[in-house]
Amino acid sequence: MDELFLNDFKKQFVISIPKDTIFYRARFLDEKDDKRVDKGIGYSKERLYGYNWEESKDPPAQKAKVGRTSREGEVALYLALDEITACSEIKPSIRRLVSVAEFKLMEDVQAIDFLKLQYTKPLDINDEKYNVDARQFL
Repeated sequence: MDELFLNDFKKQFVISIPKDTIFYRARFLDEKDDKRVDKGIGYSKERLYGYNWEESKDPPAQKAKVGRTSREGEVALYLALDEITACSEIKPSIRRLVSVAEFKLMEDVQAIDFLKLQYTKPLDINDEKYNVDARQFL
């Protein structure tokens, strides 16, 4: 699949994301972490403080759960372009507390943009060169 997306049809899927772009990650506040200043949790009259940097980045392998593109124990950092999407992705119940962290790109990066998938040729049929139905795979 790398050859298909990153070589033959790179222009169709690869996008550039500029340095300083902001992304968000949400995670549930665990009740056992309440008031754990070492994890960044605390509150004042004005606001509630969520997890610190160490607790907000990608989970350790032993806590990594099955996700959209990851297997059990495989570490993946899921980020969103806005806070609402980040929170929606973890599907919180009503009144469940969520910590949202902000991430900023330190350099330009390239990524595969799956929103660009309109299943145009060659991805609308079984590709003969690679013998794979890329649409079904994706």
